[in-house]
Amino acid sequence: RQHEEAEVEKKRQEAEEMEKQRLEEERHEKEEAETKRQEVEEAEKQRMEEERRQQEEAEAEKKRQESEEVEKHRLEEKRQQEEAVAETKREDAEEAEKQFMEEEKQQGEEAEAEKKRQETEETEKLRLEKETQHQEEAVEETQRQEAEKAEKQRLEKKKRQHEEAEVEKKRQEAEEMEKQRLEEERHEKEEAETKRQEVEEAEKQRMEEERRQQEEAEAEKKRQESEEVEKHRLEEKRQQE
Repeated sequence: RQHEEAEVEKKRQEAEEMEKQRLEEERHEKEEAETKRQEVEEAEKQRMEEERRQQEEAEAEKKRQESEEVEKHRLEEKRQQEEAVAETKREDAEEAEKQFMEEEKQQGEEAEAEKKRQETEETEKLRLEKETQHQEEAVEETQRQEAEKAEKQRLEKKKRQHEEAEVEKKRQEAEEMEKQRLEEERHEKEEAETKRQEVEEAEKQRMEEERRQQEEAEAEKKRQESEEVEKHRLEEKRQQE
């Protein structure tokens, strides 16, 4: 009987030792699973941070390119305006040179006509009056053309300013829309992160509850085994008595 009781006790201790080793391995596996989960979570966090950084860099690059495009457009318009002013000055200089040469030519002709002035005084007088009238008309025509040119430049400048204002307005609208989109995207990411944390917390609680139930079941199993061993020992003792 003592030998049998020793065997029973030995088997019980071996069962307890095996159960202890199994629980230790299970605890180790849970710790490894928790470590891996934290590593995956950290990697996901770094990936989202990298995506956010890349998106911010892309936005900055986009704004820089837009600013360069606006500046390029402004410089091109400035260059065209300066060319138009230079062309106007050149035409004015050519016109003045032409008039100067005409006047010199006219003076030469008048010097030659001076010899015949007495004979052709009345004819020359009429010619000069007609020429004066023609010059006045030419001056008036020149003034009219200059006024038309100034008005045209004013209208072009007004149109250009309006187009620049439209471009700036569209750029600001695009920036505002992009800002709203990024804000919505950030809000969606925050909601997704909140939901992920809630799911993770629920899973953690579920696993904790399963672990607690398993420990309780193991404790109950051990208690029943101990009771069974004790019952067997008492039964043998009773039979012996």
